[in-house]
Amino acid sequence: MAITIVEQRKTQKHLVIVLGIALAGILFILLAKFVKIEEIPVPSLPSPRLPKIEINFDVLENPTLKELTEPFPELPSLSSVDIDQCFGRENPFQEMGWGEFREMYSSGEEGEINE
Repeated sequence: MAITIVEQRKTQKHLVIVLGIALAGILFILLAKFVKIEEIPVPSLPSPRLPKIEINFDVLENPTLKELTEPFPELPSLSSVDIDQCFGRENPFQEMGWGEFREMYSSGEEGEINE
């Protein structure tokens, strides 16, 4: 069977592509191996001299400062009954009726709800 010109050109085209990739790979390897990039040295900066820290403990003997160390008065504790009265409704997910709505928003201030 005879090889046609179209088949020869197709084969040559593939061969050129393969050889081009091989040459590019060889060139890359040679350049990476023989060409050295010079690194620029970074000059090191001298470390700054830190000042010596001295703590003056005589300030703690100040009479005004001693007044601050007096114990604070004890806070009154809240019982669970007081907390329940201060916050929210018994069931916050239940829809509010008109009576509950009126109790919440009619505190005798401006905007009082009138029937």
